[in-house]
Amino acid sequence: MDMILAVFRSRAQTIDFVARLKSNGVAASAVSTPKEANVGCGISARIGEFDLSRARRALAGGQYGAFVGFFRVRPGYCSVFVTRIGRRKLSAEYKKSSTNPPFYGTMAA
Repeated sequence: MDMILAVFRSRAQTIDFVARLKSNGVAASAVSTPKEANVGCGISARIGEFDLSRARRALAGGQYGAFVGFFRVRPGYCSVFVTRIGRRKLSAEYKKSSTNPPFYGTMAA
């Protein structure tokens, strides 16, 4: 089953975003960011696929300068596939290429 993660470079902003989502009736939780994402502070906001538009509205209503992006996480057999959803202007340190391929990695045992 896929999950959607909102990834931030700040733990405080991640926790604040989860609280904002919950106060708006969105089922959200703070979870560990998969290492295959290669970005973030280690904690992400997990939301359901159908709540993505509501999460984007909540994001626009706050001051979240450390927001990296939304990612779809798809567990596979002995691996995890992480793909960015949509585009957002990123700082120069995160602009490594103009394409956005999925990240592939293995799950820790």
